[in-house]
Amino acid sequence: MIAQLQNLEAYFLGCDWGTSSFRLTLTHKKSGNIKAHFFSEMGVKKMFTQWNSKSNHTDRSRFFQQYLQKAITHISDKLKLSLQNIPVIISGMASSSIGMEELPYAKVPFSIRGEDLIYKKIPSSKDFPHDLMLISGLTNGKDIIRGEEVQIIGLASSINIDDCVCILPGTHSKHIFIESKAIHSFKSFMTGEIFELLRKYSILKESVASGNLSEDHKKSFREGIALSQNDNFLHILFGIRANQVLGRGRKDGNFYLLSGMCIGTELTDLVQHRKLKKIICATGKLKPLYELGMDEFGWSDSTIFVNKITLDNLCWLGQMQFLKTL
Repeated sequence: MIAQLQNLEAYFLGCDWGTSSFRLTLTHKKSGNIKAHFFSEMGVKKMFTQWNSKSNHTDRSRFFQQYLQKAITHISDKLKLSLQNIPVIISGMASSSIGMEELPYAKVPFSIRGEDLIYKKIPSSKDFPHDLMLISGLTNGKDIIRGEEVQIIGLASSINIDDCVCILPGTHSKHIFIESKAIHSFKSFMTGEIFELLRKYSILKESVASGNLSEDHKKSFREGIALSQNDNFLHILFGIRANQVLGRGRKDGNFYLLSGMCIGTELTDLVQHRKLKKIICATGKLKPLYELGMDEFGWSDSTIFVNKITLDNLCWLGQMQFLKTL
């Protein structure tokens, strides 16, 4: 028998719907404690493709809600608790052109307290008994982000991030510049995606092989950083191919050499902001690489790495702050 969750109003269902992943948590509004979570690789891109292939073309928003309801039911069954009427907040790519429903972007300057977020409230229905709040993204006129702005709001609720640049490494790394409690500008870098394309699909694929980070690999990575600062990116890339053909270095060393070139090219953009405090939101294998990068550029003393617990909860922290502004 399924019971009703005690103190229903104390919780919300937070959804981070990315391009290639889906995360849903049952989160306490005040403490941020996660009572349960659900993860899948059913990202927005895959959802849109499935919806677009349907012959009857179910309403797109409804199609996304059906999957969302399955995830909620999974958590409900796991806890043996009814989650009916608990509000759902969605951030990330669900408000994009391939998401549940496209929303206009908020614009900079953008308050890191959350009051400038653009969102749409979709009232509960018989088929989906949850009020749903769909959060949009942010633009500076040249670049766009969806989801990271909520993470920045979450970060600002945990630590002081004023007058700094926040770096969010990944497939598309983000450099977000904050001044006077607001995001004033940001840049996106295709660092991770270019690295993957080069190592898997280019002429370099036979010259690189992954391996656990060792002291020798750190030297290769630092070499890649140095090369990125002193020579043309397109030229130094071919040096990896030449290394293998001429029998210089190993494939696993080339892997970290290539990584250093990509990350170094990204970080070179910050040379003009060398005196600015840098806050880095890096986890897993990326963290030691960005630590090496900051050291190679001589910026270790002006850099703060956010702890893992905070990083794991940035989205929900941002959504909690959003709830407070409603």
